[in-house]
Amino acid sequence: MIAGAALSRETFESQATARSNLPVVSLVNPAYLSTPANSVKTIGNEADSQATSVGAYINDTIELNKQWKVVGGVRWDRFKADLTNTISTATPPLLRADQTVSFTSVRGGVIYQPDNVQSYYASYGTSFNPSLETLTATAGTQTLEPEKSRSYEIGTKWDILGGNLSLTSALFDIEKTNSRSQVSPGIYISNGDVRVTGFEFGAAGRITRDWQLMGGYTHMNPTIVRASALEATQGKDLANTPRDMATLWTTYKLTPQWEAGGGATYMSSRFANNTNTVSAAGYTRWDGTIAYHLPKYDIRLNLLNLTNKDYINSLLPSNGGRSVPGSGRTALITVVHRF
Repeated sequence: MIAGAALSRETFESQATARSNLPVVSLVNPAYLSTPANSVKTIGNEADSQATSVGAYINDTIELNKQWKVVGGVRWDRFKADLTNTISTATPPLLRADQTVSFTSVRGGVIYQPDNVQSYYASYGTSFNPSLETLTATAGTQTLEPEKSRSYEIGTKWDILGGNLSLTSALFDIEKTNSRSQVSPGIYISNGDVRVTGFEFGAAGRITRDWQLMGGYTHMNPTIVRASALEATQGKDLANTPRDMATLWTTYKLTPQWEAGGGATYMSSRFANNTNTVSAAGYTRWDGTIAYHLPKYDIRLNLLNLTNKDYINSLLPSNGGRSVPGSGRTALITVVHRF
């Protein structure tokens, strides 16, 4: 049995500014220009927010016999947040907002292990998302109840090659049944429905004594099941959720001292907003590594994005959809010393 508590405090400050009459330049190959003389800088909203949370939980695993185990847990959270804005364009203006919510989450599952090689499981869990959890607010949502999610998962794990290689697979269904939905300007209700179903499989371990392998593939179907007519998102893909992701990483010990390897990370295209009007293309990034091992030292060189590929690392839904480019070719050297 495991029991514990968690305390946290977050603060956020932001001073918005804007400039007009700036030139438009290429994102991929921007031209560095001096600021035009007729450029105007405008001071915008100054946001100040803070949040505190308190949580307590208890989890237990019960072994019924050699083949069957039952897992269960419960967690209680209390979240309190408040924020202020100096400028608000909402109607009515949202100059101050505060929220205090409490929520009880549960998790449960059953594990079947017929032998030392294979195991099967089924699990269920719940979670919540307060309106002010990001320490920002959209006018009309600050008084809504937390969004509630539930998840189902079934899966299996196989330990083969004498336990050196583990194979896993799972089917999952995650649904948010009362997501926030805008029904008119400044008016939101909790009647939305968002669902992500999919499957995944992975492998981790050693093929031989010197050959190590890690990899996985995930397929998701992210769907906005229900939303208001005003939002025009019903039936669309959920923002920032790719349908396919895959990773593969392998290393091989060439000698007792030298190790080399590499791998790839793949992500399919995804949308930056729930209306699916802005998207980022899929990409594959290749990485590599070389390491030298001594009894007391490890020296490793990691090479990221070997082909210096241009790709979008993350997407932000604000302002209709914004993007953050991924890093170019990068070299990292790490040294580990064992005392």
